[in-house]
Amino acid sequence: MGSNKRQNHEWVVVAAREFMKIIRYLGLKSINQASKELHINYRTLKKLDERKPDPTLKLESLFGIWNSLKVFAIVQSPERAVEEERLIADSLMCISECFNLSSSVQGIFGDAATDMVGSQSSDR
Repeated sequence: MGSNKRQNHEWVVVAAREFMKIIRYLGLKSINQASKELHINYRTLKKLDERKPDPTLKLESLFGIWNSLKVFAIVQSPERAVEEERLIADSLMCISECFNLSSSVQGIFGDAATDMVGSQSSDR
């Protein structure tokens, strides 16, 4: 059980780092601004604060947040949508490595997420 708690906390730490990277890339300067722009409860997003990630964040909430990021990115700059979608999918793959959730990520984002990871592997 202790190992699961550590593993659970590990994915939240990775998710917090990835979340902050994405919102900065999208031009959002804070969790408060992200909450307003994404229309997501501030307390939920606060669980992804890099300085103090909260392991009570549920995986379902994370997927909802990432879907909102994806929609926001497409609406904000359609000309950069592919690039931003790739950044978001890559971040989900980083998080999924903590739990080996590739199938869950693929279920939400379709084959695009898996294809992106595969193309990155072949680029190396």
